[in-house]
Amino acid sequence: TMHNLGSCSRELGNLEKAKDLQEQALLILRRRLGTEHLITAGCMNALGLTLKQTEDYDGAVNMYANALGVQQRALGVRHPDVITTMHNLA
Repeated sequence: TMHNLGSCSRELGNLEKAKDLQEQALLILRRRLGTEHLITAGCMNALGLTLKQTEDYDGAVNMYANALGVQQRALGVRHPDVITTMHNLA
């Protein structure tokens, strides 16, 4: 829910609130599910989108790259989620 609230805040243009919520969600997901879980990767991808919009391009690339690694290991390179993250990273 925190992750979704962050995404909604981003869509509404409240980027700082979005970033804070998504960073909190990511910390919780990493602790609860681990760094190799697909839900954690989804949160990293969403945080990457927010960081890109705040012009933190290095942070965005880091989030996208980490999410992509998790997704490729779990889903393979041709899965639609992997392709979406590759697009975001490009």
